[in-house]
Amino acid sequence: MKNFFKTSIVAIALMLSVAAQSDAQEMTTVDKSSNGMNFKIGIGASGGIPTKSSPFDYALGLDLQLQWMLMDNLAITASGGYTRFMVDGADDIGFIPAIGGVKAYPGIGGMYLSGNVGAGFPIEDGGKVNFVFGGGVGYDWNSGLSLGARYEGWQQNGASSTYVPVKMAGQFALRLGYNFKL
Repeated sequence: MKNFFKTSIVAIALMLSVAAQSDAQEMTTVDKSSNGMNFKIGIGASGGIPTKSSPFDYALGLDLQLQWMLMDNLAITASGGYTRFMVDGADDIGFIPAIGGVKAYPGIGGMYLSGNVGAGFPIEDGGKVNFVFGGGVGYDWNSGLSLGARYEGWQQNGASSTYVPVKMAGQFALRLGYNFKL
């Protein structure tokens, strides 16, 4: 777990150094290519605080996200990565989430609204796949920096050896990322 914390801190520090070099006050819309199709790949680090009904203390994650602009104000996304739910006095639980979603840009700079759905594949033996869903709000700067806040629900399978006796675990998370144009 110490290595995960070190890796997370290094990733966040790298993204913050990139952000410090960019003009974070720039309030322009997301760039699009001449054909209206824009691909981006982004890396991100997130930290989450669980909902009241969740048995988890906090969550940390790293992800890779692909985004394809369908129109000026609508994009589809696909992401995967690693999320670790930390539990005080018990074993931590790790997942590899595979999530698809949409981002809608309402025309306020790079602000977006998002919705996501997917699956969380467990790392631990005996774990079962979780249904993952959520949505949020964020901002994409032209410099590549991305900051978002989201709610994420994790529907657990009662037959899993990693099952925690709640119907659903959830978290409110912040994500700091950087997008590279393809």
